Amino acid sequence: MRTMPKRQASRWARSNWAVTFLITLATLLWMAACAPVESLPPTAVPGIPTSTLAAVSAASDEITATFAPAGTEIPVCNQPRGTVSRSYITSKELPGRLYYTLYLPPCYEAGGPYPTLYLLHGKSYQDDQWIRLGLPEIMDAGIASGELPPFIVIMPYDKGWDDPDEGRLDYAIARSLVPWIDKSYNTQKDSGFRAVGGLSRGAAWAFHLDVQFPGTFGVVGLHSPAFFRGDKREMETMLDTLASKNNTRIILDIGDQDPELNYTTRFERSLTEKGIAHSWEVSGGTHTEAYWREHLVGYLQAYSQDW
Repeated sequence: MRTMPKRQASRWARSNWAVTFLITLATLLWMAACAPVESLPPTAVPGIPTSTLAAVSAASDEITATFAPAGTEIPVCNQPRGTVSRSYITSKELPGRLYYTLYLPPCYEAGGPYPTLYLLHGKSYQDDQWIRLGLPEIMDAGIASGELPPFIVIMPYDKGWDDPDEGRLDYAIARSLVPWIDKSYNTQKDSGFRAVGGLSRGAAWAFHLDVQFPGTFGVVGLHSPAFFRGDKREMETMLDTLASKNNTRIILDIGDQDPELNYTTRFERSLTEKGIAHSWEVSGGTHTEAYWREHLVGYLQAYSQDW
């Protein structure tokens, strides 16, 4: 019986192993391609039930807009996250730069025009306060679940602690920032789709802005307001101004242990007496970020309820 030479047998064995390996590899790849893909579990966000959250892929933080060909229906947005950026403008109303943080909803380029919400931070904080309270995550989850419409959020930085008598942040926002945002982004220009709000000192600015620039904003949010001393002295006149234009809806809330509760309660009574449209809520809590974080979902829903 003839036997195969050792060298030839070795070459035959290697060749046979290579063929077997390639067949096995191809089989595994085919099986992987046909296997079902398991989605990531929902990410919990305080204030929104987990059942309403969309599963968010952790593979990439890049947001790529989805465009539809002309004449076709725009597909449902499949991007789970909006974008957060920080920029600035210069304004003749202020020395230096007016910085702001901006939230754009998922698939911004594929939709619009969008309503806008201007949110002001509290004293001794910066424009990232709203980010720290969880605004981007709540917006993303709310838009995905349909509990919130897509809209743009602008968070200006109040770097000085001046009151309106000394500073001109209100002028810079109304005369420079709002026109800049409307020019640079795909926004709804009607004031009914533009809101301003704030917490603590930011609420004082929001109120002052609405009175000083009537017709600019359709909704005003006053969360735990700490009104300016000068505005307190002129409050009756300012409320008469609001009552005369009668086209602003005010969202007013405060914690039951907040040091500003007594004055805010009298303020709410005046709103009622003058027929100024508003909502009013006193909840458990005090003048802290824990209180504002707990209520942020409700704030965003209240601002956008007519959008």
